[in-house]
Amino acid sequence: MNDRHITAVVLLSGATTGSTLDALRQALDAQTRRPDRVVVVAPSDLPEDARGLLEEDLSAERIHRLLPVSASLSRAGAVRETLEALSDGPEDDTTSEAVEVLDGVEPAHGSDGPEEAEHAEAEAASTEHAPRRRAGGRRARDVDSAAVERERTQRAEDLARIPQRLRRQRRGSGRRVGTSAAAGESWLWFLADGAPPAADALAHQLETVEASPNTAAVGAKRVRHSDPEPAAPEHLEGADALVDVGLTLTHSGRIITGVDPGEIDQGQADWRHDVLAVPLPGMLVREQTLREIGGLDPDLPAPWAEIDLCRRIWRSGERVAVQSAARVLHPAPTRPVLDRLREQRTGQLLVLLKQRSLPHALLTLLLLPLETLLRMLGAIAASAPRLALMELRAAAAVLPRSRRVLGRGLRERRLARVPRGRLAPLYVPRADALRRWLDDTWVRLFADDDRQRQIRRTTWGVAGTRHGLDDADYGRHIVWTGVVALAGGVLGLLALRGLFGRGELVGPGLRPLPADRSDLWAAAWSSWIPGGLGEAGPGDALVRLLGHLPVGGQLPLEILVFAAVPLSALFAWWASGALTRAVGARLVIATVWALAPPLLTALAAGAWPLLLVHILLPLLALAVGRAIGLPHKVSQASISAAAAAGLLLLLIGAVQPALVVLCAAGLVLVGIAAPGRRRRLLWTLLPSLALHAPFLPTYLGHPGTVLAVAGVPPLPGTASTAQLLALWPVAPGVEQALTPLVGSTAAALLPLLLPVAPVALAALAAPLLPGAAGRVGRFGLLLAALGVLAVLLARGTWTAVAGDQLTTAWPHGLLSALLLALAVGAAATFDALARREARDGRARRLLTAAAGIVVATACAASVVGWTMLLPDQLRLDRAEGGEVPAAAADQGRTEARSRVLVLGEQADGAVEARLVVDGGDSVIQHAALADARDVDAVLAGEPVDGDPASTALREAVTGVLSGAPAPAEEESRAAAAQLAVAYVVVRGDLDEQSALRDTLDASTELEKVTESTHGGMWRVIDAAPRAAVVGGEAPVPLASEVIDAQGRVPAEDAARTVVLTERFDAQWRATLDGAELEPVEVDGWAQGFTMPAGAGGDLEVHREQPLRLLWQLLLYATTALAAVVSIPWRVRSRSVEAMYG
Repeated sequence: MNDRHITAVVLLSGATTGSTLDALRQALDAQTRRPDRVVVVAPSDLPEDARGLLEEDLSAERIHRLLPVSASLSRAGAVRETLEALSDGPEDDTTSEAVEVLDGVEPAHGSDGPEEAEHAEAEAASTEHAPRRRAGGRRARDVDSAAVERERTQRAEDLARIPQRLRRQRRGSGRRVGTSAAAGESWLWFLADGAPPAADALAHQLETVEASPNTAAVGAKRVRHSDPEPAAPEHLEGADALVDVGLTLTHSGRIITGVDPGEIDQGQADWRHDVLAVPLPGMLVREQTLREIGGLDPDLPAPWAEIDLCRRIWRSGERVAVQSAARVLHPAPTRPVLDRLREQRTGQLLVLLKQRSLPHALLTLLLLPLETLLRMLGAIAASAPRLALMELRAAAAVLPRSRRVLGRGLRERRLARVPRGRLAPLYVPRADALRRWLDDTWVRLFADDDRQRQIRRTTWGVAGTRHGLDDADYGRHIVWTGVVALAGGVLGLLALRGLFGRGELVGPGLRPLPADRSDLWAAAWSSWIPGGLGEAGPGDALVRLLGHLPVGGQLPLEILVFAAVPLSALFAWWASGALTRAVGARLVIATVWALAPPLLTALAAGAWPLLLVHILLPLLALAVGRAIGLPHKVSQASISAAAAAGLLLLLIGAVQPALVVLCAAGLVLVGIAAPGRRRRLLWTLLPSLALHAPFLPTYLGHPGTVLAVAGVPPLPGTASTAQLLALWPVAPGVEQALTPLVGSTAAALLPLLLPVAPVALAALAAPLLPGAAGRVGRFGLLLAALGVLAVLLARGTWTAVAGDQLTTAWPHGLLSALLLALAVGAAATFDALARREARDGRARRLLTAAAGIVVATACAASVVGWTMLLPDQLRLDRAEGGEVPAAAADQGRTEARSRVLVLGEQADGAVEARLVVDGGDSVIQHAALADARDVDAVLAGEPVDGDPASTALREAVTGVLSGAPAPAEEESRAAAAQLAVAYVVVRGDLDEQSALRDTLDASTELEKVTESTHGGMWRVIDAAPRAAVVGGEAPVPLASEVIDAQGRVPAEDAARTVVLTERFDAQWRATLDGAELEPVEVDGWAQGFTMPAGAGGDLEVHREQPLRLLWQLLLYATTALAAVVSIPWRVRSRSVEAMYG
């Protein structure tokens, strides 16, 4: 028997319409167990049509009370106002002249009008068990002894689970104790606008309460229309999609419904009973319990307020259940999705703060900025920047509410009867939550639905070749990938077998990295070029990136040299797979790219930056193709690929800025053909623009620096026009080896034809192909034309001075880009030839077979020939001992940073002198800007070494070699000290340079250290360090780094001078205990600073670079942003969070 008193609380909103309210009215009228009373909470902004319906219901006494509230009142406030109104007892409704009847009590004013009596009689007649009236006006209710016994049993079982210290008997005015506990209880049934219940919903929920008297809240199964009609009223009929059957959480606070989006309701979740929480629409809750635990938290949005409410019910010792037979319609959300997601994220964070222990909550709050940053990066990686802003706004909304939420959480934990650990079975187990997280991460990284899996495992060529999961030879491409990698590695090592051994790699095109990576970092962002006597920079963009390498020295260079051929073949194989699925075509392109003339000549000279460019260019082309979606793969267009292309172009463009310009021109052509996807191509240019932005004044002042190649010495010679057309940057140099084998004519032609000729011919034929293949061929030919123009421009632009000759830039990178453009068109032609159709005639098959045999023969001959010839063409070698002896090199790496003067006697008797700093030559000691200044000096008819510092170097060499009397010796001795030269080295056979050896032996400034067949070394007596304080009782040396210097200087009465043996420049700064010293030019060329008398303290010498931090932030921010976006990260499904609001 069910004698509970039910109050239906209808929560309306400003979005309520007449149609949705009418649907809710009909659902209430159709209930098989009708509520005893109906209270409607109406906001002040309720539409007029809805107000009219409510007034009609008041007049017809279909509702018992209309509770007007403010439009800004939250759902928690509406529930609070309802509880306060119900606790006030019956009162007149003066606006509608209707009388409220509560619990069968007559109106407070005592009137017993005919309307109220008729209403009471009608209600009594409609009830199965008519109550008997007491003298006081209340109904006498029968006691169901079976229900009382079930409740006592349930309470005893629950009490046994509670620790003795937390046990207390709850007594209150709203709930009777003992035999009458179930009888006369007041329950609230919450209904929301747009969520009408089924006709038997309340009856089924009361059955749950009847069966489990200790249940204080019962929810309903929520469903929605799988294909709703937006213009139609929301009715429950026809709703077949399951939304939830109760709610639970992971321990990290993520809502889990156990229902997949769009899942059809077939009763698959009807087994659920006890749940952590149920949503408010359709919730049946005991009024006394709701009052005792405090209602909804006003700081929490839905459904987090309901989750928190149900959790408090559980901890109070009562149950929360869901009745799957009771169905409630879930309305379609009306607010913008970002607003809903922001609200849900805020609620999640607040619930975690409230439910966790105080130390855990404070730690969560402390780590909130870091977590928010990581989630923002994840949103950016998923190409959803608006979600990143949403995460930031959600975290900001938590802070002003956190104090109140933490306070309520502490009070509620003190009053809780059930320990927190007892609720663990209601949460998702940690192992299950981890599995869900791993599955979600896998799906976000790799599409896991059938369509995406089919796309990933089925690929097409641009002209029609195809292979997929259902093909018998599906796995052969994977096998061939391994074959290409293995063959490239074996043949590459075989060709470079002469480089195995001890010592360092040396070559005419190799500039090593500093052994100490701190030197790389110091030079990366400096405006000073630390080569020789120094020069104002900036250095090259490549040096700026090299400063971030984790290691220096020979290791990165050896990896590039030995991996150049196999990596080039492997990356070309991968990239060509985007255009053709024919294995033979991909092998041809991989072979041609691995044996390309730009790669072989750069490898022979040891020009490792150009090797890097050639290796990465195929990956750049592949990334750009995937960014826009190739003509036959538009559906696979990816913003992540565009960002990955930006990172690749960052490395390529740092070697030669002209490649960025050439790539930008190519992207313009691509953008014309892909108008809907052109904006994403900005990601490809963004990192390079951030890197080269500080160099814009250099590029504008010296345009030749755009074509200059960083990290390599000047190119002494160039190729002829015919050789350049065959993509040879320098003369092949194999004619002598081939002449005995094939004759002089063939020896001259074969290097020009193999292996590039098949690719070039196929690229010329590609524009004639139909469809997408022809479009790709035309694009490749246009890009190749741009490459030819760039090569011609580079050939006519002076970029450096080698000896007394002007030289042009290394054309290797531009020729590699030109070959890449030709390979794009050739791939389309090869794919068209490899396509097989049923209507193909015999002539076509024979023609394609013959073409395949010719191309395969050419590639095989190229592989065999270059494997045999390359070792003899290598000018790269290994040498032990370095450029200068180890003792001199070590002195250059100490805090003194002493220099080494390397002398060599020429055939005409002249002596060539060169300064070696930091123990040997390195890439950081040179820059394209310094070379451009030398070019300008030569073009102006001025000597390259005509500046005062170079003059001082010549005077110092003259002093060392001079045998003049004392005055001249003193002058030269002072000059040598100013240059910080610690050793003099003569390389080569000293017997052939006997005059120079004898002169150095006779010098009073030098002391001979060693002599061998490889040269000799002399030590400079009383050598000065690179930086020192002079003018006092004794020089005070300063500890020097590659650029800066610092040290502790004792005070002296005399005024002194800080001397830095570098060229004078206005950007040098020196500070003494933070006070800036006045700069002064020493000996007409060196940098100095005046140190006042009596001054002493910590002295620092550094470069002034006010914009350095700005450029660092710009580069790091754009690179990090591109790196995050380049992650193929998909937006996590937020169907659960997005369905609220």
